[in-house]
Amino acid sequence: MKKSLIKHFSSMFLRGFFTLFPLLLSAYILMWFLNLAESIAYKFLLFFLPDSVYTPGLGILVAVLIIYLFGVMLDKSTTRKVFQWVEDSFQVIPLVRSIYRALKDFTDYLSPNKKRKNGRTVLVQMPHSKIELIGLVTRESLTDLPAPLGQPNYVAVYLPMSYQFGGYTIFVPRENIKEVPLGTEQAMRSVLTAWVSGQEEKND
Repeated sequence: MKKSLIKHFSSMFLRGFFTLFPLLLSAYILMWFLNLAESIAYKFLLFFLPDSVYTPGLGILVAVLIIYLFGVMLDKSTTRKVFQWVEDSFQVIPLVRSIYRALKDFTDYLSPNKKRKNGRTVLVQMPHSKIELIGLVTRESLTDLPAPLGQPNYVAVYLPMSYQFGGYTIFVPRENIKEVPLGTEQAMRSVLTAWVSGQEEKND
């Protein structure tokens, strides 16, 4: 009886833990980000408002409003020219230039307004092997890169790794890949969990 109760408690505890863990961790990350944005906006607003007027949450509201207005103003050529000048200034400083370009490329890749053909989910055939790896095409052509990178008919493929945020980018011939009818988000999620969720759904 005692062993049965312990087994039942352990089973229910683990079930609850693994169900709540992703939800609580996501909520924690969201709250951390909101608190960071609030603290930054608070220090900014103190230049314009007295401390007695400021209320918690006002910083986030003002930040959202500023970002929205900036997005609207980007439709104007004058704003785009000013922003281009600021952007060019950031790319003059060596270290800042490297960080900015990396962040810029990453946000451009995630931007829903960018019309692009990359991001396809593919299977990469390993040379002299039957092993295949799942990957995401991040660059359809390398011809604008310097030799020996700029080989014709080659593509850049990002290979994510399971149970961690990381991976490798490889350059492979186009004939060594074949497209998979999976969205990039679904592919990344499946690789991150080593495809265990898919096996679970199939067994159900």
